[in-house]
Amino acid sequence: MPCATAIATTKPPALGEALNIDRSDVDRLKHSPSRIPVGATLDREDLLRLALMSSENRAAAALSRNIPGGQATFIRSMNAKARELGMAHSHFEDPTGLSPHNVSTARDVVRLADAASRYPLIREFTTLSNYMEKVGARTLHYRNSDPLVGRPGWDIAISKTGFTNEAGRCIAVEADLANGPVIVALMGAPTSAARSTDLMSIRNWLEGNATPVIGPRAHYVNTSMHRHKGMAVPRGNQLRLIAYSVKSASNAHGPTNKHTTAKLHRNHRSSAQRVI
Repeated sequence: MPCATAIATTKPPALGEALNIDRSDVDRLKHSPSRIPVGATLDREDLLRLALMSSENRAAAALSRNIPGGQATFIRSMNAKARELGMAHSHFEDPTGLSPHNVSTARDVVRLADAASRYPLIREFTTLSNYMEKVGARTLHYRNSDPLVGRPGWDIAISKTGFTNEAGRCIAVEADLANGPVIVALMGAPTSAARSTDLMSIRNWLEGNATPVIGPRAHYVNTSMHRHKGMAVPRGNQLRLIAYSVKSASNAHGPTNKHTTAKLHRNHRSSAQRVI
């Protein structure tokens, strides 16, 4: 579920409104599983929580369908918000992020995560490590799709994962590191474990505990303004694109190979789908 969906959903109508899950909410494109049965009734707030923390696509579809004007209006609102945020290389075709026509870049996703982090409800729901949800006569246990949420040593303010075969394992996360809060967007990891490993490597690098893996030299960012950088991290024979935003860091390492980054943004734009 894109964070753009969550941003649109946190506006009226009321979060306490009960919504029904119907057959149109079933994913017939990628056939992704859902534990919410057709016919179930959940509050809008409960659906938002499950969509954000556990990537429950059926919940995201129901949320987008139940606004004035329906899902088509909702998707137009998502794209309007993307333009407002300066996400020039992003376009949404559905509210779940499953469509292969959804596109974005790591740099745009950093902008989106930065905007989403300003919504207390999104911050709260994306950082729940687990949640018990009553659905009909059953009580379902949901876990966060980011295994680093709740892990000792990680102060995560916002986190959203995503996956399609086209995009690979993706994530956008804001974490408070030793030298300040940082937003990182990763795309195209082959597995969830590889994605988490890359996040830990980037953390070590930004905190000065590792050497940058690309770029002729490192520089230091000393600013209270938002800075958007890009880098490519090799993993075997595959390059994956990473963008990060140093929100207020005093000693955050940054890459210098801007030409390579720009080239990767162009080449990988079509694979940056279902990012968050």
